[in-house]
Amino acid sequence: KSSWHPTAGRRAELLLSCASLDRGTPGPLLTVSSQGTARQADWQLRAIGSASAFIGDRMHMSVSGDVQDAYEHYAEFLALFPADNFYRNFMLGVRPQLRYDLDRSAAIVLGLELGRAIADGNALDEEKSQSHSAVSVSSEISADPFAPNLSLSVFPSVRYDRFTGLEDSWSPKVGLNLRAFPVQTGGEDRYRVTLHSTIGRDFRPPTFNELYYAGAGGHGNRELLPERSVSFDAGLTFDCSWAGDEEVDATYYSITSDDRIFWLPAGSEFDWSPVNIGKTKSTGLEIDCRWSLPGRSVELSANYALLNARRKFSSGPGDPAYDKQLIYVPLETGSVGVLLRIPVDDRTVTGFHVRITGDYVGDRYTVEDNTLALPGYVLLGGNVGIDIRLRDDARLHLKYELNNVTDQVFQVMPRYPMPLRSQNFSISFTKTE
Repeated sequence: KSSWHPTAGRRAELLLSCASLDRGTPGPLLTVSSQGTARQADWQLRAIGSASAFIGDRMHMSVSGDVQDAYEHYAEFLALFPADNFYRNFMLGVRPQLRYDLDRSAAIVLGLELGRAIADGNALDEEKSQSHSAVSVSSEISADPFAPNLSLSVFPSVRYDRFTGLEDSWSPKVGLNLRAFPVQTGGEDRYRVTLHSTIGRDFRPPTFNELYYAGAGGHGNRELLPERSVSFDAGLTFDCSWAGDEEVDATYYSITSDDRIFWLPAGSEFDWSPVNIGKTKSTGLEIDCRWSLPGRSVELSANYALLNARRKFSSGPGDPAYDKQLIYVPLETGSVGVLLRIPVDDRTVTGFHVRITGDYVGDRYTVEDNTLALPGYVLLGGNVGIDIRLRDDARLHLKYELNNVTDQVFQVMPRYPMPLRSQNFSISFTKTE
């Protein structure tokens, strides 16, 4: 990863990533003869770059792009349903953007997106390609409302998407932030209470797998329609400084989708295919809490989400799936985390950190009438790190990570056990000029 900023108004960044993985993996149905024989090999090369510059006092131009070449191979020759699937995709995208500040209280942003994807392999019935283009216009408008201690910002936007072989889509959206009770922190206004809300339309086209998959375990559906939805959210954020920095955010959201895409058994539990399940409605509440003690040596965080995702389309009188929770969508999720920073006054070692995390996922139904479910689980993990100064312009960061500390047995899909305790060690080197 590299960044270059020769002047205050110009900046460029580049990320090159190459990953090669070869590992054992459980198959969809374990037997005595097949246990431990399935293999999954993945390879990915990716480049992401961006450049930006100010043009005068009011105009800012930026362009970003990415290229990805990925290969996936899954083999299980001794299972009841042998599989030898390989899949390769190549994706290219570029996104220029222009921002123009009309004055101190208003700005307009013009965006363009161009992309192309190509996929082939024996997991598809033939090589497929798809082109994508999009144009977006958004703006930011700030105003002084009726009270002196309030600040209002409105964010209207509209986006137009075109995908090869699909109907074009318009996605308008508008958001607002109403902030109250300002205080000065570090020379900037910081607001104790913020009301935030957005409403708009969204669009998601079917993926290559959903349309054309032809490997073991299922098949695609060429008749799929894009997902279209209307979303709304509203929330309150409280930002305090009683004992350090405290922030609490509570957000309610509602998403109504038409033609939502779901993978379901197609006549057999070993043959799955995606279908449009009609209208669904998801409502929920998400609460985020963060507390940084004075000096930021200790940070505490917590998150809780309640998601009520229901099917609102009936296939006929007495449909057992009507108004039931969508399969594999947990009703509850949550997480907690503790980060401890230990500064060191040493020329070589500059600091330590210790992070402890816990994640909770509730029960998930596996059949549409909600009569069977996978049990919820709690995963504990953490990591420790050390920062080392090699020279004034060179740093080394060492990190040891431990996941699923308690060896929790859990499944994300039926009969597909997930990894038990695992360990990772990473080394990062940074040099500045």
